[in-house]
Amino acid sequence: MQASQAPPTRGWQQRLQHRFDAASEKKLFALCAGLSLCGFGWAYVAEATDLVAVAVNTVSMVLGSIVLSFRALLAEFALNSLLTVAVLAITGDRPPAGGAFPIALIAVTVVTGCLWQSARRNSLGLHRRTAESVLGQIRSQARVQNDWPAMPPGWCAEVALRPRLGAAVAGDFVSARVVAGKRDGFLELVVVDVSGHGIDAGPRALLLSGAVGGLLGAVEPPRLLVEVNNYVLRQRWDAGFATATYLRLDLDTYEYELRSAGHPPVVLWNSRGKVAMRCQARGTLLGVLGGLEFAPATGRLSPGDAMIFYTDGVVENREQTLDHGIDKLSALIEQRLEEGTPTDLADRIVDSGDPADDRTVVVLWNNKAAHDVLMPMQREAPPTTRSSES
Repeated sequence: MQASQAPPTRGWQQRLQHRFDAASEKKLFALCAGLSLCGFGWAYVAEATDLVAVAVNTVSMVLGSIVLSFRALLAEFALNSLLTVAVLAITGDRPPAGGAFPIALIAVTVVTGCLWQSARRNSLGLHRRTAESVLGQIRSQARVQNDWPAMPPGWCAEVALRPRLGAAVAGDFVSARVVAGKRDGFLELVVVDVSGHGIDAGPRALLLSGAVGGLLGAVEPPRLLVEVNNYVLRQRWDAGFATATYLRLDLDTYEYELRSAGHPPVVLWNSRGKVAMRCQARGTLLGVLGGLEFAPATGRLSPGDAMIFYTDGVVENREQTLDHGIDKLSALIEQRLEEGTPTDLADRIVDSGDPADDRTVVVLWNNKAAHDVLMPMQREAPPTTRSSES
């Protein structure tokens, strides 16, 4: 996977954010107060003084609700009120009877909304941060935790994640790690679906992904889902649970152990029989009962074979049952893989799912057959020589 380049505006945005964070509360209040003084100075020489005063008050309060603390915003509101009374008293301007109420309604609505937003942000400890910026940081961290590790030659993987309706975070996540072994080592992969969708499930999924990432390679395979289940139970989520599939694959012998905790069955592509089959690993949902054990389904991912992991948003919706969705998925996999190994299989599968649900697909191929054919050819090629100039 190639990392996408940052947009050209990212540099100046970061510098502006850094200067904004470094600015003191007094400087930011002076900026808003200066804006108010300039605006009401304009209102003094304008004909429609009442409209100009409301406009200046609106702009300064909206800006102050973003950059000022709640106490400083109250001071800004008091300053604006005094300036409004002073300008109206000096100019003698009085709004007509029919226009007083709508103007007052706009002013009260703006001020109330700005004060409420500032108080709510301060209560959450955000201060000068917006909820959108914090959500963007959470999304970036979630993407880092979903990064795929470097694989030995001959192994390929595709990951496609689509949050519900394009949300910033989702209840699905993937955690993978290559653990050292005799030669190529072991691949440990966990695909998790937390109950809920999009933003509602995102924070719980982010917490759980950190726990799963710490357990990978640190506990024995039979204990991993047990420890994850214990972690979910300790969180005491309200009506919350999770499903998961855990794969431990020997990258040298191609033998695997597959454990499931209430997750949809993994689809195995058999390249010799040209058929997609379900892997029958079963288990109980995470976060429901304690003292669980997860029996593994074992097998061998031979050269040319592939494993397809997915969440229920790919195969289940209001119009079809889970079994019918898995059958359609298997037919799609057979249709795509009979002609070879397409590089867009994960995207094709995830786009066929329900956009009203979180969707995740992981496709893991054993391409050792093609790799082993190329390696002897490379070894038999004559070494290249470099000519030297006398």
